[in-house]
Amino acid sequence: TPQSGGYVYAFDSSGNYVGSALVDVSGNYSFNLVTGSYKFYLSPVTTGFGLQWFGGADFGSATAISVNSSNTTQNIALAAPPTLYTVSGSFTAAGTPQSGGYVYAFDSSGNYVGSALVDVSGHYSFTNLVAGSYKFYLSPVTAGFGLQWFGGADFGSATAISVSSNTTQNIALAAPPAVY
Repeated sequence: TPQSGGYVYAFDSSGNYVGSALVDVSGNYSFNLVTGSYKFYLSPVTTGFGLQWFGGADFGSATAISVNSSNTTQNIALAAPPTLYTVSGSFTAAGTPQSGGYVYAFDSSGNYVGSALVDVSGHYSFTNLVAGSYKFYLSPVTAGFGLQWFGGADFGSATAISVSSNTTQNIALAAPPAVY
């Protein structure tokens, strides 16, 4: 589907911004560039397609476009947006729904990817996770239950939740240790 609107940004081989071109109603763009090598950063307007480098995940891996003394044509096809999955479930502590608590998601490298507020029924939901492995850090609201990793004492020992489709993962915290 041709993009109508949005911008294509050009950067020289050193990463310096050299200009931008508005994408017209037919999906075309045009630059007046001197001979050299360029990489394009794309700002599409189609829902689901985010900002992205042409042909790569970052400037270093983006596809270099060589411009010579004659006109150069470079068609651009946007990378398909990633499939997003939902991970949801109930969150209880000693059988009590955690209305108002939070569940924080971290990817397998330990990077924070988002949080989900627990609703009045004790349910949480992440609706924007790509396929991968996640660990949850929990913020319960029931007295006696502190902040903790799901299924472990720290990130390394926490339970990994594998996501490759919509997933239900209920979280049930056991009773806190007795205090004497």
